[in-house]
Amino acid sequence: MSFPIQSELNNLFIAAAELIFNADHVLITAGAGMGVDSGLPDFRGVSGFYRAYPAFKLTGKSFADIANPVTLFEEPKTFWWFYGHRFELYTRVKPHLGYNIVKNWVERKSGFVYTSNVDGHFAKIGVAPNRIVECHGSIRYLQCAIDCDNHLKLIENLPFRVEENAFNFNGALPRCLSCGGYARPNILMFDDFYWNETRVRRQAAEFLRWIEEIEARRKSLVVVEIGAGKAIPRIREKSESMNVPIIRINPNIDDAKVKFGISVPVGALEALKNINKHLIKMRLGKFTNK
Repeated sequence: MSFPIQSELNNLFIAAAELIFNADHVLITAGAGMGVDSGLPDFRGVSGFYRAYPAFKLTGKSFADIANPVTLFEEPKTFWWFYGHRFELYTRVKPHLGYNIVKNWVERKSGFVYTSNVDGHFAKIGVAPNRIVECHGSIRYLQCAIDCDNHLKLIENLPFRVEENAFNFNGALPRCLSCGGYARPNILMFDDFYWNETRVRRQAAEFLRWIEEIEARRKSLVVVEIGAGKAIPRIREKSESMNVPIIRINPNIDDAKVKFGISVPVGALEALKNINKHLIKMRLGKFTNK
């Protein structure tokens, strides 16, 4: 599959806009590629992780090694330097314009967002809390490292500041309010037996009710999948499980392929802006195939 020329891309943008325009509802499924245009790393492969965190290359540790609850007990400062840096990055970075476009689609089409991203950026730009599933959790919440109770704490900041020198920070390690042991982000990690799923289960229940209502009313649905890779295919699997047309946005041509729908092999922001441009024209009755 070769990369399409600009005129072919424009036809893809138009076709995607038509699918959204004609659908009663829209489901946005988003992976790490959604945040790349905001300046966030996507950890694509081992090299992607080391580009974002070169200090870990010297230690030989992979993303799976660090994003593991065992590391919190064996190397608590290393663990929290990594997650502290990510928390500060996700808090500091402003979501790109594509998030606002998605928010508008969700509001207009009584839609839903289903994302594996833990940055909290869909909530940050104002997507209604009852219209989001963060299937891997959110870095904005803390839980007990051994899940001693079901308590989750929404946080605005951490009790320490990350230093630029790897694995150093000033301040105290986050602690569980109930047992006094270590606290950790409420994020699904590798080999994770202590993840508190309470919040995600509530979100998933809202999502299921939404799907059941669409099916009961025999309404049409389209999926817009953004930046979802194959390495951890949960988002792609969710998109395909809907059994409706998929608009698959991914700058990797192979990852953009889709059996039933439209493949849009460009980045999130470029795709969303161009699709939305044609969608606005359709709403205003001013659409021409140009």
